[in-house]
Amino acid sequence: MIDEDGFVDASSYTAGGAVGWRDVENIFMYELMGQKMIGVKLRDEKAFLDRQNGMKRKLMTVNSNMVDATISVAQSSLTMPLDQLYIMMMSHWRHVSDNMIYDSYNRR
Repeated sequence: MIDEDGFVDASSYTAGGAVGWRDVENIFMYELMGQKMIGVKLRDEKAFLDRQNGMKRKLMTVNSNMVDATISVAQSSLTMPLDQLYIMMMSHWRHVSDNMIYDSYNRR
């Protein structure tokens, strides 16, 4: 699920749940062991991981250390093309990021 506030990661056992666009530092595509993935790097990875249960936190930490993504979404977990989801995520995230920059500039 994606909306103007963020997205819900429910893609796997290590799914992280709700994530706000304002918490996202970067979104990128990568390939791991022949599988295309979307990587999401969060601004405060530690706070996000602290909200996860023990085993999930450990698996997410291992993944983050391998690819520098707090959250990874694989094509195999989706009903839509990964490229299409990536474009949707980037569009929403950039819109929020642009507004954050605009708000920051106008507060000066």
